[in-house]
Amino acid sequence: MSAHPELVEGCVLCGKAFISSQALKPDTTHEGTQHPAPRTSHTASRTRHSAPRGAIDGLSIVAAVSGDRNLGMQEMGGEKATVRSALFVDSRANSAQQIALVAMASELSKGLVGTIVQVTSAPIQFADHGSEIQVSAGQVSLDVNKHLTHDPTCGAMQWFHPLASVDDAAIGVASQHVFTGSALGTKWSDPNKRSAFFGTFTY
Repeated sequence: MSAHPELVEGCVLCGKAFISSQALKPDTTHEGTQHPAPRTSHTASRTRHSAPRGAIDGLSIVAAVSGDRNLGMQEMGGEKATVRSALFVDSRANSAQQIALVAMASELSKGLVGTIVQVTSAPIQFADHGSEIQVSAGQVSLDVNKHLTHDPTCGAMQWFHPLASVDDAAIGVASQHVFTGSALGTKWSDPNKRSAFFGTFTY
């Protein structure tokens, strides 16, 4: 499927992540967020146009991802993290669409979802309010403020690249980054961190 969807990722340095994807209907906007180098993260994405890979327009998927080490260190020569994930698929999706959404999340994250320990059907909210993106699904909440102020005296603004495939990635502030589920053996809340990416992707 060729599209220009939104992708949102939010992560923290402790090694957990949320990844969410949404296949959008035509003429809808697309965004996503992700933390530059998390051990935990959230990602949200959605596609604009229908495509031959399946009728998943307007549907979403969210992944909560937890690794045993920083998820971004591999690009700096570090060891690859062992990752477990809990996926939340759009409650409006049928069985075939759920499978297609899971496959999309795995492909867009370049396999980052690792071992999928749980797949749950749930209502998913993915809203772009212009200056902020809000994603929620089950035990996952990710709010990203698109405006980030960087003080040059703090060093580099970006240390790592997005975890998922994303075009025109921009860094934002994860004003809320929460996972309260039990499937991963860990929970987290790490608000108000400069730990998000948002942009578009092609699938």
